[in-house]
Order: sequence, then structure tokens, then C-alpha cells
Amino acid sequence: MFSKAFYKFSGIVLLLICFIYIYNASLSPDYKGPFPIKIIVNDGNALPQVADKLYANNIIKSKELFRIIMGAINLATDIRAGVYSFERSAPLWSVIEKFAGRHPDKPAMSITIPEGFNNQEIFERIAPYLPHLNREKFLKLVADKQGT
Repeated sequence: MFSKAFYKFSGIVLLLICFIYIYNASLSPDYKGPFPIKIIVNDGNALPQVADKLYANNIIKSKELFRIIMGAINLATDIRAGVYSFERSAPLWSVIEKFAGRHPDKPAMSITIPEGFNNQEIFERIAPYLPHLNREKFLKLVADKQGT
């Protein structure tokens, strides 16, 4: 019915279309807003949620391509929680490298404040994690809050 040349030509055209799509989607979006852009990945965020955040903040052009590549290199289930900063619009490969490094710019942390702690005890609990936290300012801000 069709010649071998037709199938060969069709394959080349399809490959070229795929290449153009992947190349275009891998370019950085045209984002003119302020930098840095910070993306917070919470513990338990799945790859689709991370892709949605990146896309919504104009960091990537294609959520689908990001998800496909992350899955292909076995990073779909190993995204670390934390804050990821993007200084400028970067190509998709740079964004993927940031997640592949498995080291967010700021790691996520969790601090448990036991019930019944007063403001002074709360300050003492969080102070080691926030070295620039000023005791007087903190206690003044929370003076009329529960825990005094």
C-alpha cells in the first residue's frame, strides 16, 4: 500500500516534530517578574504537585515534559521537601538538575511545640533553628497571644 520510503519519511517527520516540541518546552519561559522565585515543596508533595507549582510560577513551560523526564531518571518519587530558589528563568534541564541534586536551597524542618508551653518556652524551643530571632521582639509580638 505505502512504500518503505513513505514510512521512513513519516518517521523522520515525526521524530523532527518530537525534537522541536521537546526543544521548545525545554527553553525557559518568558518571565519578566522579580527574582528569585521561591518554590516551597512540602513533605508529601507528589511530582504532579511540584510540576504544577513550577508551571504556575513560570519556571517551566511544560508540566508534562518535566514529569516525563523526572520519571525517566527515577526522580519522580524522590523529591526532597524544602525551599527551591530560582534566580533567573532557566532551561528545563537546569530545573531538573536542581531537583536531581536532592538538596533544596533550604531544607524543610519541623518543630513541635508541646501543649502548655508559654511564650518564653516557645522561644527557647525555636531559637536554635532561627539564629537571628530577637527574643525581645518575639516576646513583644506574641505578648497578647495564647501561651503566655
